[in-house]
Amino acid sequence: MTTIATDGHVLAGDTSVCQDESRTYIRTKVFRVKGWLIGYGGTLAECQLTIEAMKKSRLMPDKYLKTYTVPKDVTLLMVDPKGRIWEYEHGISIRVPGKYHAIGLGSDVALGAMYVGANPVQALRAAKYHNKGTAGNITKRTL
Repeated sequence: MTTIATDGHVLAGDTSVCQDESRTYIRTKVFRVKGWLIGYGGTLAECQLTIEAMKKSRLMPDKYLKTYTVPKDVTLLMVDPKGRIWEYEHGISIRVPGKYHAIGLGSDVALGAMYVGANPVQALRAAKYHNKGTAGNITKRTL
């Protein structure tokens, strides 16, 4: 279970991972890769392999996603070096209009919080309070 939120400058995410009926926590789901901020949701192993492959690749993340096949259950929320927000899902990368965005189970709560002025970390706190799938520590990366 995941919630990742951004305002185009800060990318924040929870650390909860659910597998079958158990929940555990990882260090982070948000990363800096070649000047981009990237957060993920989906199958943990496939998400982590995707991030590691992007880090090792000579390609920038946007070019990597156009060149290589990424597992279908990997969803990425990305911020490019210019602060533009992108979402990658089901093999398609789209630029998100607006100044903020969120993905994952608690995204509706996070989006509502940012709509009324919360920053991404505050939005994740709201999602943790109102959504049982958002849990653990909140980690963030800044452009």
